[in-house]
Amino acid sequence: MKKILFAVSILFVFTNKLFAQDGRIGINIDEPMATLHIHGTLRFGSPYVSLSPTYVLTLDNVDSNIHKLSVDSLNRVLGNSIQTHPDIVGWGKHIFNPLSAGIPPKALYRDQIDKLGLPQTHSQYLNLQTGVLPIQERDLQLDWPVSLSDFNAQGGAVFLGGYLYIGMIYGVTAENRIYRYDKNNINAGGTRISFSGLALSNTNNEIIMTSDGKDFFFSYNAGNSPNDNVIAKYSMSGTVFTYISSATVGSVGDFSRSFLVDTNGNYYGLSVPGNIQLKKFSPTGALLYTITTPAQYLLNWSNDFYSSGIGQYYFEKFNK
Repeated sequence: MKKILFAVSILFVFTNKLFAQDGRIGINIDEPMATLHIHGTLRFGSPYVSLSPTYVLTLDNVDSNIHKLSVDSLNRVLGNSIQTHPDIVGWGKHIFNPLSAGIPPKALYRDQIDKLGLPQTHSQYLNLQTGVLPIQERDLQLDWPVSLSDFNAQGGAVFLGGYLYIGMIYGVTAENRIYRYDKNNINAGGTRISFSGLALSNTNNEIIMTSDGKDFFFSYNAGNSPNDNVIAKYSMSGTVFTYISSATVGSVGDFSRSFLVDTNGNYYGLSVPGNIQLKKFSPTGALLYTITTPAQYLLNWSNDFYSSGIGQYYFEKFNK
């Protein structure tokens, strides 16, 4: 790949043109997933200051939340209430289903560049793209055959190793389940996770699952507490989650929307209703900071944290 890029670079220098034939070009990435895939940052510079900035990105789909994107337009959306980096992860509102919005899980951990789509909030279909493989679709009712009247798969998703773990919720019986899928072949079917030491209990509240890349964490003490800020921790071996401990962090409501845990044991929670606040707590539960944010969901990408500050389909990196 490096030899190809070197040849393309020489061609660009001498012809002032860039050509690509029957393949993809990658910069700082061995397996590009687009015609031009840059693994790093891209900067546009100008010596001029404009009160009406030129847009540098346009989304063609008329149903997208943002059609034109500039630094100023981001500032107008986000304001100055959240410390931001220029790293934005597009979760793809219409990448999986052009007829309906792709609602992501409330909390997400991923250790690789994998995309997950849930076409509707109360849908039984899971759409997944891993690497350069074609998009896969799985009817979740094949694994958990319940009525769709009050079913969703927004209870958290974790990509870890070669597997995808999905938190599913069935409101009619207030039941929560976790299923594991081979992320490269989700139609092989899901395996239900079993719990040892502290069961995943039925609850009227929607339990949220996340991971720090090693262990798994559940709000509402995995359904054994009425309070969202009681966090249960489990180790994982195969398809068995074994209870380790529980921690009461912050106040009731602090983890009601979403939450993450980093590798140092710090907790990050989104609270609702009212003004949504992002709070960081130390491993001992001490409040470290509070930020008012328009975020709806949280993403932990191998210990780099993102919030949906622009909307539920666009995740922006924030300072930890």
